Amino acid sequence: PVITNVSISSNTASMGGGMCNYISSTPILSNVSINNNTVDDGGTGGGIYDYNFSSPILTNVSISNNTGPNGGGMANYNFCSPVITNASISNNKTAFGGGMNNRSNSNPKLYNSIIWGNTKNNGSTVDNIINLTSSIPTYAYCLVQGSSAGWDSFGNDSGNNIDADPLFTNPTTGNFSLATGSPAINTGNNT
Repeated sequence: PVITNVSISSNTASMGGGMCNYISSTPILSNVSINNNTVDDGGTGGGIYDYNFSSPILTNVSISNNTGPNGGGMANYNFCSPVITNASISNNKTAFGGGMNNRSNSNPKLYNSIIWGNTKNNGSTVDNIINLTSSIPTYAYCLVQGSSAGWDSFGNDSGNNIDADPLFTNPTTGNFSLATGSPAINTGNNT
């Protein structure tokens, strides 16, 4: 499927509260907001669940305020390698991998993207990314919270990444645009 200019919000499922890509699915999403979705206890991927060789292409996407036990924003399990460009993965909550949970050789590629403010279910412990069983995401021109302490737990630093408050305009109301003075303004790469 090709999904453009759409909001996917306020859904509940056992897997993939907003979207479930199951077995070799490669949807193309552009200008899409995936927010306020939930997976049930024991479920995976509050916003998006990619399973078994599913690798969506996401451009200009906001994944925010989703909840679930594994991968509040996105879960990639078993050889899933989405390409994520110009995205914001923020304010998602989970038990494991608030922003993104990658398992079993899942290697997302992120460009010009922000991963910030994802937490454990208690809302106070930062939990942006978890990588298990040979999963190694790659980041270029991204803003990744906590990465200044080292990239070992995040994946590969392909250069020009930063760790600084992105200064979202008003994340509590779902406005993840960048306020004046944001360190993420004009720091991406159009190629």
